[in-house]
Amino acid sequence: MINDTARTADDVKILELTLISSSGRNADLTKIFNVINIYEDIFEHVIKGTIQLIDGVNLLSEFSVHGNEFLKVAVEKVGLSGKDSRYEKIFRIYKITDREKSPASQTQTYVLHFCSEELLFSNQQSISRSFTGENTSNYIKAICKSDLQISNSKFGAFDQSKGPNEFALIRKKPLEAIQYLAEQSFGEFNSPFFFYENKNGFNFQSLLNIYKSASLGELIYDRAAYTVDSNKSPYSNLNKIKSFKFN
Repeated sequence: MINDTARTADDVKILELTLISSSGRNADLTKIFNVINIYEDIFEHVIKGTIQLIDGVNLLSEFSVHGNEFLKVAVEKVGLSGKDSRYEKIFRIYKITDREKSPASQTQTYVLHFCSEELLFSNQQSISRSFTGENTSNYIKAICKSDLQISNSKFGAFDQSKGPNEFALIRKKPLEAIQYLAEQSFGEFNSPFFFYENKNGFNFQSLLNIYKSASLGELIYDRAAYTVDSNKSPYSNLNKIKSFKFN
């Protein structure tokens, strides 16, 4: 997430986890969170994540959590400095699951689901529009700017695509429209296109160019043996694949 060298939870330091209510109140979650996961996926248009809280002060009622809250996340790579070592982003809370009360105390656990706010922007509107005379890359960037309010600073890699240049979209949500345009786009050797968000911003890239990017690591399909050498790192089996299948 931060850079290509982050492999385990010990590689990353949590700088800030702040819940921001719709009225502007803040709550520090660094002392009550148990697990936080942030997901980047070329098959998802935006970054999503979950955070599990162990709550002893009934934060849900105190903040009247109902889906208009924000989560500010700031983390950094341990031992590095500079812009590439830090990741900071404000997400929108959109769902609460797995809520359980402890029978032995006043605490409760639950999971907050969060995402980039562009997903909520997309779900709140629909567009009907015709496009002609330009590249689908330009159409997608226009939807990002005009309908999803994505600024230039949030754009990552945007490849020029081939394919049809005339479209009529009727009552599609902006991200649905982008997905439709992406499915009509292709690059060199008929490589398909993907629209996705990562730490660098929103990207529109051919699969071929994604393959050309630097690898994040090597995965080994082998038996994940127990570590018996006391001098060997317990993380040595992290990149072992237990099983896989093609659908």
